[in-house]
Amino acid sequence: MQKRILIITDSLGCPRQQVPPSETWTEKFMSKYKEKVLVYTYCVYGLRSTDIPFNWIYNLKPDIIVCQFGICDACRRACPETLLKVFERFRKIGKLYQHFASKYHFYLTKIWNMHYTDIGTFEDLVKKLCLIHKTHIAFIPIAPPGDYLIRKTYGVVSDVKEYNHIFLKFSKRYNVSLLPVYDGVKADDIVISEDGHHLNEKGNESVYNAVSKYIDEQICSMV
Repeated sequence: MQKRILIITDSLGCPRQQVPPSETWTEKFMSKYKEKVLVYTYCVYGLRSTDIPFNWIYNLKPDIIVCQFGICDACRRACPETLLKVFERFRKIGKLYQHFASKYHFYLTKIWNMHYTDIGTFEDLVKKLCLIHKTHIAFIPIAPPGDYLIRKTYGVVSDVKEYNHIFLKFSKRYNVSLLPVYDGVKADDIVISEDGHHLNEKGNESVYNAVSKYIDEQICSMV
């Protein structure tokens, strides 16, 4: 029976204007392994750890899960979610706030000082993934923030480090894999300069190489 591999990724694994589908690490991965394994994907723009479909995963019973998420949890936000719901009803006010936030995003993220997923919830959900029975788990760290994101979002460097530490802690505790995707690279060499976070083609290639190496090793060990 072919092995099942599940890819869970946020927008870093999805195509963008600057990165066509053929250059994403996810499509390269599926093209390489389509004859060897069954590949399932859960690729969602804006994915947070709270969006992970655990019941579906339990039913799917994948042999391997490769996870790429965390930036939407780790970044501080310029507006509470309760206010966003108000702005959805009163769109003119929402547009005014959006215009204001685009100019003063750094200061708003500092003033509100909030994450959409607090570190405790994030830790609980990562642990829940690690405890899935008879499944090999690999985490891709949150990508290092580029200059643009650092200028726009308060505390993002330390926040990414703190949330990434959860992956590191559980990789040691539960013997899951933390892939060395970004070791020795400069952030602005691998991210899109316009937003300072999404991966450019070089960044996608780095992820693809690390994931391919990991999967090749796992497939060999399962034979």
